Amino acid sequence: MNPQEPGGVLPYLPGVTERDEVMGVPLRADRAAELVERIDAVVAAGDWPSALGLLRENLVALVTDRFSWVRALLAQAPAAELDPVLRLVQGFLLGAPADGAPMPTDDDRAAFEAWVTTVFIQVVALRWLGRLDEAEEVARGAVPALSGVELADVTDGLALTRLHIGILRLLRGDLDAAIEDLRAAHLMAFHARSAFVVRNCAGDLALAHALRGELTEAERWLEIFDGTDFDPEGHFERYVRVGALVARALVALHRLRPQEAQETLDRLDASPGEELWVFVAVARALLAHVRGDVVAGLAVLEQAQVAHRASTAAVGIAPRLLTVVRADLLLAAGQGVRARAELAELEDASDVAELHRSRVALVTGDPAAAVPVADAVAWGPAASALNRVGALVVGAVARWRLAGTAGGDAADLRAQAHRALGEAVALAAPTRLLLPFALAQRDELLAIAGDGPSAAAVRRLLDDPALLAVGPLVPPRVEVVELSERERAVLAELRTTHSVEVVAKRLFVSTNTVKTQVRNVYRKLGVHSREQALARAHREGLLPAPEEG
Repeated sequence: MNPQEPGGVLPYLPGVTERDEVMGVPLRADRAAELVERIDAVVAAGDWPSALGLLRENLVALVTDRFSWVRALLAQAPAAELDPVLRLVQGFLLGAPADGAPMPTDDDRAAFEAWVTTVFIQVVALRWLGRLDEAEEVARGAVPALSGVELADVTDGLALTRLHIGILRLLRGDLDAAIEDLRAAHLMAFHARSAFVVRNCAGDLALAHALRGELTEAERWLEIFDGTDFDPEGHFERYVRVGALVARALVALHRLRPQEAQETLDRLDASPGEELWVFVAVARALLAHVRGDVVAGLAVLEQAQVAHRASTAAVGIAPRLLTVVRADLLLAAGQGVRARAELAELEDASDVAELHRSRVALVTGDPAAAVPVADAVAWGPAASALNRVGALVVGAVARWRLAGTAGGDAADLRAQAHRALGEAVALAAPTRLLLPFALAQRDELLAIAGDGPSAAAVRRLLDDPALLAVGPLVPPRVEVVELSERERAVLAELRTTHSVEVVAKRLFVSTNTVKTQVRNVYRKLGVHSREQALARAHREGLLPAPEEG
C-alpha cells in the first residue's frame, strides 16, 4: 500500500522529537508551569491583553495540559478583551451549548485554523467531562471539513484535532471509526512532521486493533510507535504510551502469555485522570483470569468502576467491556446466575455483548439458545477477528452438545460443529489468537475435530504450549438455580430472622407455606441450613440487595 494513501502505514519520523513541534505539541512540564506562572503574573499586573495573547498563542497545549486553569482564567477574563476564538472557548468551557464556531465558508486560512482550535477544545473538553455523545456531534460535523484539507496544507494542530476525534470514538466503542480517524491523523501528522501525534496515533491504533483481535496489525503499529523518536522525559509521554502498553499486553494475553503481559502492565504509571482507564482495567482483569485468580480479576473491575463512577464508568465502551469481562469471570467462579444477570442488565446489542450472552447460555445449559446468537456474531458483516473466532467456537461446542440429544439430526449437527471449529482455527492459527479456545474445553474440542478434514490443524493449535499451560478458563457447565419470586422473598427475609413465624407475618402467609418454601429453597440450593442457603444464594446472586437503613 502506498504510504501517501489514507490507508497507508507510514514509517517513523527520524530526528523529529516533541521539542521540535509548535501548535500540536503538549508542553513539557517545566514549560507549561513557566507559561502559567508568567500569565498569572501578567494578569496580576492588570495587563489582560498580554495575558490573553499568551494564552491564545498556546491555547491548544494549555487546554490539553492545564484544563482547569484555563477554565478559571477565562471565567475572570474581561469580555471586551476576548477575540472571537477565546470568546467561543470561554462560553463553551463555562457551560455554553456545544454548537461552537460555525465552519468558515470562505478561504480565510486564519478563520479555518481558529475553527479547528475550537473543534479541538470542544471535543477534548466534552470527552473529559464524559459527555461523549455531545462530543461525537461536534466531531461528526467537523470530520468532512478536516478530511478535505490537502496534505500540503495540513498543520500539526489539525492532525492533533483528528487524533482526539479518534480517541473519542475509541472511548465510545466505535472501533472502525476510531481506526479510520487515527489513520487519517497519522497521515496528517507525518506530513506535518508532528512526532508526538504520529506516536500517539500509532499507540492508539495498536490498541484498537488489539481490541479487535487483529494481532498482526496491532504489532505493525507497535513497531511504528517504537520507531518514532520521542523525548522520554516529555511531560505527556506517560499518557501517550498507555495505548501502546495496553495494546502490547492484550496481544500477549490473546496469545496466553501472562508473564509478558504482566511485565508490560507493570510499566504503566498510576494516573487517576487517565482516559483509557477502562482498557487498563480490562487488561489487568483478563490477566488475573488467565492466571486463574478470579477474585483478583473481579476486584480490579470493581475498583476501577468505583474510581471512575463520577466520570465515564457509565458511558461509551466502559460499561460494555466491564460487563463482558465480569461475566466471563463470574462463569469461571461458577456464578452463572450472576453472569446472566450482568448481561441482561447491559443495554447493548454489540457483537462482543452478544458473543458473551451466547457463551453464558452455553455454559449454563442452554446450547439451543447459544447457537443462533453465536451464528449472528460469527457471520455478521462487521465482526472482529476476536469476536468471530469466539463465536465460531461457541457455535461449534453448542452444536456438538445438541447432537447428543438430536436423534436423527445428530450427524448433521456434528458436521456443522466440525466445520465451525475448523473455520475458527483457520482464522486464529496464523496470528496465534489462542484466548477463545481457552474459554472452551480441550477434550470437547478434540472430540469435535475427530478425524475430519481440519482435525490436524485443530490438534496443532490445541497442542500449543501456551494453551496447554493455561487450561480451560471456564468450567464446561455451571448449574443455574431458578427460584420463584416467593422463594426469593422468603430467602431474603431469612437474612434478618430465624423465625418462620416472623417471615410468615411479614409476607402475609401461613407458617406452613413458609416451611414448604424453605424446604424448596434448601433442595434447589443443595443445602441443609439457613446459613448455607444464604451463603450460596449470595454467591449465585439470588438475593436482592438489602435495603439501606
